[in-house]
Amino acid sequence: MSYENPWRYNDEIVDENVPEDAVSFVYRITNIISGRQYLGKKTLSFKKTRAPLKGKKRKRKSYTDSGWREYYGSNLELNEERTLIGNHNFKREILRFCKTKGEASYYEAKYIFGEDAIIKETYYNEWCSLKVSKSHIRL
Repeated sequence: MSYENPWRYNDEIVDENVPEDAVSFVYRITNIISGRQYLGKKTLSFKKTRAPLKGKKRKRKSYTDSGWREYYGSNLELNEERTLIGNHNFKREILRFCKTKGEASYYEAKYIFGEDAIIKETYYNEWCSLKVSKSHIRL
């Protein structure tokens, strides 16, 4: 294990064993003490576009790690609790690897609405926004 409190997928630690065609993933973070949960999505890498080399016309594209190994969600309440009780009191699990960002958005919303995460007090989720086209999803 190369990082603290690793992500798990099907009860196996995820580090370098990410599917080759995965662009992002949908996840669940659970507070082990209170049982509250957070559903979200995370991109595995970011595309950087740099200026072309001298004498060339094409822009250079490269990919940078998104920091997903250290990521704990964007919810403020969740992150405040994490600061108070420590990362070791949170379970991080990947529910699904996705081939496109659109697919990740779709499945994040599907999990949030399917589990009534916005309505129930047992979830940290406060809102869900979705705009996705059928063409953005590759299954």
